Amino acid sequence: SNRQFGNTSPVSLGITRNTDNEAIDIDGNYYLLRERVIERIPNWKIYYFYNEDDLLIHQNEVLKRIFSSGIGLMLVILVMVTFYLYRVAKKELRAREQLENKMRTDKHVAELASKAKSEFLSRMSHELRTPLNAILGFGQILEINPDQLNQTQQNHVKEIVSAGRLLLDLINEVLDMAKIEAGAMDVTMTETSIDELLHDCLPLISTQVENANIEVIDKISGHGYKVHADSLRLKQVLLNLLSNAVKYNSSPGLITLFAEPADKDVLKINIRDTGQGMSKNQISRLFHSFDRLTGKDIEGTGIGLVISKGLIELMDGEIGVESTQGKGSTFWIKLQLR
Repeated sequence: SNRQFGNTSPVSLGITRNTDNEAIDIDGNYYLLRERVIERIPNWKIYYFYNEDDLLIHQNEVLKRIFSSGIGLMLVILVMVTFYLYRVAKKELRAREQLENKMRTDKHVAELASKAKSEFLSRMSHELRTPLNAILGFGQILEINPDQLNQTQQNHVKEIVSAGRLLLDLINEVLDMAKIEAGAMDVTMTETSIDELLHDCLPLISTQVENANIEVIDKISGHGYKVHADSLRLKQVLLNLLSNAVKYNSSPGLITLFAEPADKDVLKINIRDTGQGMSKNQISRLFHSFDRLTGKDIEGTGIGLVISKGLIELMDGEIGVESTQGKGSTFWIKLQLR
């Protein structure tokens, strides 16, 4: 209102313009001069003038404050994020620790249960075998003197001995499974002749083969194959597979034995039957304990293949099956070739 600032430089404050139109004061200090038009008052302007050095100092101070505030804010955010991550990590670690403790506890309980089951099976099998041996012994004595018995009694004795032998086989299988699960099964690895094993195994199933009207074609014997295995346990596995090939075959049927090198150092032994074959679901259940396939009324516990798998794996080998419904099955064993 008193027109302290007008259209010219504020000379009253010692600010003038030199010949280069630069704003200076009496002492020759340079100033930056800015002007702003006041729109509400025609022809009026306001001049802003300040020393460049002062401006730089002010700007630096402002920048420092901004920088300090930014650093402080970043530190606060960093502390908050770190605290949050710490809480999340601590919660995760606590949950993982609880899960690991639970897993250790469950594993310990499972091991105790497995050990208890194996001990129970082992003790019960031994306890059952003692009276069973007596039954078989007296039954065989009666078989030796058939003249003292009539025909009905002789048939009953045969049934007793046959059932006793079957029961003894089942008890032995349970014992073997208990040993395998407990890690107490020992194998003696030697150079084993496949020809000799088949020479021992095939006569043992000859009666089954003849009664079931099945033909056996042996394409393995005579090639001189030798593998690194426990001969006694491998014989047990082969007998089980051959017996199954008879039990689950058609009548009349065919069993074909053939072998081929799976690679340079591995022999693959195949036992093929002409039975009904299996579905994918049946194959998935094949090597599970006490899980027997339905469809045929066949005696057994359903653990023969489980034992065979365990024995072959103890001999560093593999066992498997290929099957097509309606076309039969092929069980195979892979062992190190010698």
